[in-house]
Amino acid sequence: MADWYHERLELHIQEFRKNLSDDEDMSVTVVLNDGKSVTAAWFGYHNPNMITVDGIDERGNEVEVLLPHTNIQVVLAKTKKEKAAARRPIGFQTREQESEPPSS
Repeated sequence: MADWYHERLELHIQEFRKNLSDDEDMSVTVVLNDGKSVTAAWFGYHNPNMITVDGIDERGNEVEVLLPHTNIQVVLAKTKKEKAAARRPIGFQTREQESEPPSS
């Protein structure tokens, strides 16, 4: 289910962030099937299998990408942080935010 994948993704990103030094930040990049990429700012999900990613594409456009959880590739990379800059946050949907499907 997408919520399980989303939860594991969040844990991996949190663990990666814990290992950064004070002068490092991280980038979270989602690689798409066509080779393009999105710098992720927020991850969500819709069960049974959809992961949503809000971020910035290679041209600087704000985008929302909808992907099956079996088809998402995420690259975590350490980057140098600018001295006075705060670390870039990565947001995650909470379980309470998932809407229930309409009842028939």
